Amino acid sequence: MLSITFTNTEKKRVVLNPKGKGNKTAKLDGVPTWTVTAGKCTLDVAPDGLSAFVISADDDAGVSSITIEADADLGAGVKNISDFVEATVTGEAAESLGLTDEPAVPK
Repeated sequence: MLSITFTNTEKKRVVLNPKGKGNKTAKLDGVPTWTVTAGKCTLDVAPDGLSAFVISADDDAGVSSITIEADADLGAGVKNISDFVEATVTGEAAESLGLTDEPAVPK
């Protein structure tokens, strides 16, 4: 599982780097699938499925759960493997008071 944290004005890229025995780089069969299983984040998945931007909701802080699934059998069979991302979105902190004035009104 990977835990990430970012604000509701940001998006964060997550990258798959499949590993086999001995922690060596390995291949996958087909394109991995990414699914938001809880929360309000959305995904912008790369065409090859090996990365995705996790995009926060504009006005909502909270936790989203994302499941990534892939086929690790390079032959005709299927060997599903999966992993998870927990995305914690925090509200953007104010950096100024944003003072403005309004038109004058009669007393």
